[in-house]
Amino acid sequence: IRRPPRSTPLYSSAASDVYKRQALNNWVMSLHLYVTAMSITLLVIVSYEVFLLEWRVKKVKIGEFLDDIPFSIERNYKTTFKLAGIGIMFLTLALLSGFYITDIVTTEIQLKALYTSISWLIYCSILIGTKYFNLKTKYAVRGLVFTLVFLLIAYMGNSYIFSTIA
Repeated sequence: IRRPPRSTPLYSSAASDVYKRQALNNWVMSLHLYVTAMSITLLVIVSYEVFLLEWRVKKVKIGEFLDDIPFSIERNYKTTFKLAGIGIMFLTLALLSGFYITDIVTTEIQLKALYTSISWLIYCSILIGTKYFNLKTKYAVRGLVFTLVFLLIAYMGNSYIFSTIA
């Protein structure tokens, strides 16, 4: 945080505006990092849980698990998609805070915003499709995998691409 020069009267209004703006930007940056980490974490957890559920469904179909499953697979799918709904809320906050803190728009930020927006659209269409249009679970699982891939490209692959080009 920059301090006003000594010749300025103690905390002039211009200096206090700078302090307020810097404090707000620091708060929004912290919020952005938190919600981004939470959205990626929740999407990884949801994807992992869906993979486990699909594995269990295959085992039930071939007759290996009949009495060994202590929970309803359908109820676990509903819980998983509720967790995905929380993940989309965090991803929405990450997008909004990312657009707010971006002063300079570079190619790297444009690609990150593009991939994150694509994953957000897929994420929304999966949740709306499963909730209102009875989307088949196998298509929802594929969509969650694509969403995870786009988010990982946006946040990790983007840095790798630009470090190899430069």
